[in-house]
Amino acid sequence: MEAKRSIITLGHWPQSTGKPEPIQWLVLEQQEQTALCLSRMILDAQPYHRDGGATSWKDCSLRRWLNEEFLPAAFSPQEQARILPTPLQSPGGETVDRIFLLAPPADWPDYNMMEDSEDYYSFPPEDCAMTTPYARERGAWFVEDPGPDQYLGSWCIRYPGVLLHDNPRPDYTSSVNFDGHIEAVAQETESLDGIRPAIRLSVPPVQ
Repeated sequence: MEAKRSIITLGHWPQSTGKPEPIQWLVLEQQEQTALCLSRMILDAQPYHRDGGATSWKDCSLRRWLNEEFLPAAFSPQEQARILPTPLQSPGGETVDRIFLLAPPADWPDYNMMEDSEDYYSFPPEDCAMTTPYARERGAWFVEDPGPDQYLGSWCIRYPGVLLHDNPRPDYTSSVNFDGHIEAVAQETESLDGIRPAIRLSVPPVQ
């Protein structure tokens, strides 16, 4: 299921056990000194917004969790120095974040998105993600039936219920399903969602 992409190992987070383990990141796009990276696995389950209701990436609780809790817990100070502040354009206003969710296809226009129609896109199936045992224990949805798709999960993207959809629903999340299809209106913002963080990394490391 997985594309032949470069993999970077950075940081630690519980995955197969309750103890932190090395995190692997897929390199989606590389420039001369930076790389856009996406976690190889769905690492956790969190609500997009704990209070529920309509919100934006700028104001959601998940943004705070990623940058205020996940970042210092998963990365050493030396590793954090490699993670670059990234300006992001999202409904609700621009933010600058070090850990974020993707908003395909806006974050990397040249990426090989599959266009199903003028209004809907799919994430390439070879880049879909498995849930870790830890993420499943935390409540991430996954395919339970035995077979090649078992343990594949869905993961939340940055725009809440507005991406490529005629009737925006900012009280719902948008997610990439296990088969790569982007669900513009997936579930209520207070519901648990699979979390697949993204980072822009300094390559080589900042000295």
